Amino acid sequence: MNRPLGRGILYSIIDLFEENYKTAIISGQEKFTYQDIFRQAVINLRKYREENILPGQITSIESDFSFFSICDFFSLLENRNIVVPLDVSNEKEKKERLKEAGVQTRIEYVNEKESVVHRESEREQNLEIIEAFRKTGDAGLVLFSSGSTGKPKAILKNLSLIVKKYINNKASYRTATIMRFDHQGGVDVLLRILLAGGTFVVSNERT
Repeated sequence: MNRPLGRGILYSIIDLFEENYKTAIISGQEKFTYQDIFRQAVINLRKYREENILPGQITSIESDFSFFSICDFFSLLENRNIVVPLDVSNEKEKKERLKEAGVQTRIEYVNEKESVVHRESEREQNLEIIEAFRKTGDAGLVLFSSGSTGKPKAILKNLSLIVKKYINNKASYRTATIMRFDHQGGVDVLLRILLAGGTFVVSNERT
């Protein structure tokens, strides 16, 4: 299989994922292997090129945890995007968070398997901070805190450095998380489990 062009930390992950037929994700009655993640990541990266989703773009994944949204997460990591997980059903709150994060491209899931790509008008916030981060060439992660006023406040993290923290973790578990995709705890559990070769169980009930 031809790998997508470009370099990125996912290649160290692909070395773990490719031809690894161990169960990586359990979602309901479905089981997916690490090889399945690898194959879907290759498909996603080709789609990003066709959709002109460029490295450094602020890109949301509007979904709860699912096999396909998790694959998008790792694919955007490889593509060196600034990733904004959003698991928000309230449309007003979602719009506030999209604006606060300065999202340029949206990957919106209409169900657990199908997504559509939307383009947003240019509305980046904190342009100097974003441009400085892009110069690192790393992938980013935007999460939200409630802020002192109760409005969501976007916090930019270096996703590549977070991944490096877990890449050599040898402990392998089968774990479900009660945290959502757009919560720091949810992202941490996802990375800790999959980068150690464990099994991530998508739970039906999360906070």
